[in-house]
Amino acid sequence: MKIPTALLAALLAFGLAAPSGAADLIDVYRAAQSGDAVFAAARAAQQAGQEKSRQGIALLLPTISARANSQFNDITTDTGSLFVSGGNKQYNSHGYGFTLVQPLFRQQNWA
Repeated sequence: MKIPTALLAALLAFGLAAPSGAADLIDVYRAAQSGDAVFAAARAAQQAGQEKSRQGIALLLPTISARANSQFNDITTDTGSLFVSGGNKQYNSHGYGFTLVQPLFRQQNWA
């Protein structure tokens, strides 16, 4: 049986050709979404709305603050008195504190 050369070349070309990836409907939809400005704006607005909800809850939570200090003191007294003797005195003083505030009601935080 003799196979025509054109038919043999066509079969060989189709057999060796790399299969092209077919895009399914989901791939096409996602590709369209990635380039759509209206969809991107809607997604950003939705995410901003979710963030506003979290920020609103945070306004109802207590606030805490901390402070600390350290100071070197060098006191020179020329003359002594009844309660304090004269001379040089050097010492460090330290302080620290925490404040926790939870108001019972904040009118401005309720819409």
